[in-house]
Order: sequence, then structure tokens, then C-alpha cells
Amino acid sequence: MKHSVGVRLRSLLCAAALGATLGAAPVEAQEARWFATWSASPGWGQPEADTPTGGLDGDTVRTVLQTSLAGDAAQLRISNLYGDRPLKIGRATIGRAGSGGSVEGGVVEARFNGGKGILIQPGGSAISDPVAFDVPARQDLAVSLFLEDAEGPATAHDLGVQTSYVAAGDQTGASALNGAATTASRYFLTGVDVLSRKGRGTIVAFGDSITDGYMITLDSDKRWPDLLAKRLARAGMPFAVANAGISGNGHVVESLPQFGDNAQERFDRDVLSLPNVTHMIVLLGINDIGQPGGEGEPPTKAKLIIDSLAQLAARARSHGIKVFGATLTPFEGTVFPGYYTEEGEVVRQKVNAWIRSTDAFDGVVDFETALADPKNPTRIRPAYDYGDRLHPNDKGFAAMAEAIDLGLFR
Repeated sequence: MKHSVGVRLRSLLCAAALGATLGAAPVEAQEARWFATWSASPGWGQPEADTPTGGLDGDTVRTVLQTSLAGDAAQLRISNLYGDRPLKIGRATIGRAGSGGSVEGGVVEARFNGGKGILIQPGGSAISDPVAFDVPARQDLAVSLFLEDAEGPATAHDLGVQTSYVAAGDQTGASALNGAATTASRYFLTGVDVLSRKGRGTIVAFGDSITDGYMITLDSDKRWPDLLAKRLARAGMPFAVANAGISGNGHVVESLPQFGDNAQERFDRDVLSLPNVTHMIVLLGINDIGQPGGEGEPPTKAKLIIDSLAQLAARARSHGIKVFGATLTPFEGTVFPGYYTEEGEVVRQKVNAWIRSTDAFDGVVDFETALADPKNPTRIRPAYDYGDRLHPNDKGFAAMAEAIDLGLFR
């Protein structure tokens, strides 16, 4: 079985190289290409004291994630973006996730330039060699990294809303981890790509906590990008959907370290670096209105948000990416002190009016209408409210996913 998978991987890689040389092949004979089946944008360097074991040096981190597109091979993306010293990955494996952090059917080792591990300098990143592994669509994988040398801040995506695991020593080959602690953060792993002949493209969801999935049911994978991937699969449209949302993120706002670099600064890294990106949905701006720098400060001017959205769209379109602007969602009555103001609501309405009318985008996704209370349209519909009158609950995220016209991707 391993031999046949390896032969198939070599043939797929040869086909991918041939396609790159000869140009696009007909659909019925499409070359194998890489797509971002899963991603988690790095937000900050989490202090050692904040990690579940008080520091990850010498630990195995097993990240559980759900794929969006199937493939015949995988490659791992690992980042030391916010580290202040070299990160040494001693070993990495991938397998199908079972319950409680276990792996079903054994693991497959991922290598780096033919070697077992890799040293990643501060601010750097690495992509593994292709791994001969049949990646299923819409299924949970477990990626295990042995952090042989990982002192200092851990490059992390804070809000994973998915249980992952940390255990002492090299347990990358273990089906079940011994003495594991749990975490909802993502450490060092920023993406999994798949090699596929059937994939049409990678759709990137670029946004803040409302894209990141703030306070969805734990381990449910009910973020709107997750549910969009399910809709596409049911419609027979084989796209990868990569989530590039970071909670607290915005165009110019950078109020807390874990909220990540602003949209312009992280765009190349979190969007353009992903393989075969064909479409992007951008939902950003509400944090610029609600938390421009602190309670009591005036909201960011509508023009700054509009100019940033236009610039993001132009940068994406210059790379052949179709861009869809998403309207900013209602937030009157939110429990966060000072976040909602009448002045801020005026800014939101101006931004949404521009999104609906501009030719900077290739289309519009109307999330405002999807979530608004018909009786009080400046407020989120109660049935869709998580409870803070800003973030959707599971039903709200489902309504958002249903509001996306799949015809945009045809």
C-alpha cells in the first residue's frame, strides 16, 4: 500500500511539474496542483507562561484540524514568525484524528528537505516535503510536531475553538498521547496543503473574529468558512476554503498583541502565499469602528476603512484573484464598553453603502442583511446572537454561509 501511494505521489508531482511547464490542461486532464485545505493565520508570540504547560520546549503539540478539500498528498506549513530564537522541529507526523487526541490508522512522517526535522529562524517559516497521504475532505486530521527546541514566545493562533493537545517528549508516533494537556490555541502550524487533480481553487476568508469563529461551539467546525466548504462540496464544487480570520483584527487597529498585524501588513503572508488562490471574501472593519485604540476614542474614519478595502481588493486582483466584499454586520447594543456609538454606526453604514456600490469588488456578500434583526436592523437578530450582540452563534454562522451565492465561484 505504501509503495502504491508513493508511486501515485511521484506521478502526481510529475504531472504538477509538467502542467507548470506546458500551461493549463483541459479540465478532463487537469494536472495535480496544490490547494490550501486548511489554514490558521498566526496572530502573535504567545508567552511561555500562557501555554498549557508553561512552555512548549521539549513537548509534542498535536493540532486537530478539519480539511476542506481532499487530496492525494499533503504538505505542512510551519511558522516561527513571532519567535525570538530558532525553532527546532525534531519530527512531524500526520494522521486521521480519532477521539481525545488519538490517531486512527497510524501516522505518516513528514520530512523537510529529506530530513527528519528542521531549524526555523526567528521570523521564518517552512513547508514540508510532500507527504504520501490520502487526505479526506471534511474530515479531522491530527498533525503532531515534536518541538525539540522551542524556548521563548510561541507563534500562535489564539482562538482555535478546537481542542488540540500538548504532551511531554516526542510522542509524534503515538496513537494516543500520554499525559496530554489540552488547548484551544494553534501553535506553529499555520496550514495544510493538499495535492489534487480535481481542485478548482483556494477561496480565502480574510477577516476578524466573525470569520475566525469566536465562541462557536467547541470542536463543532461551524465557522462560516467551514459551512461554506460544506455547501461547495454538496454542490459538487471542489474548492479549498482557507480561513485567514484573526480575532480582533482590522485595517488599522492593533489594540492587543494577539490580534495580529493589521490587514495590509499580513495580506501577502496570509493570502498571497497560499497555493492557487482564486477567490477572496473580505470581512473587515468592525474593529476599526469599535476599538480604534481604546474606550472613548472616536471610530476610525469611513474613508480609511474604504481606502484599505480598495487597496486589498486591488492587490488581490493584480494576482488574478476575484474579490468579494462582505458588508459589516450589526452591533448596536453590544456588551463591550464603548464599542458601539452612534458615530460608529454612521461609519458602518457609509462603509456598507460603498461595498454595495463600488466596482472595486467582483461581487458582494451581504452578511449585514443575513444577520440583521428585521425589526431593529442595526442590531443582530436575537436568534443569531451569541450573547454579546456582536458575534453570531452557530445559527448565525449558518445564516452567513447560506447568504453566500455559490454562483460567485462558477
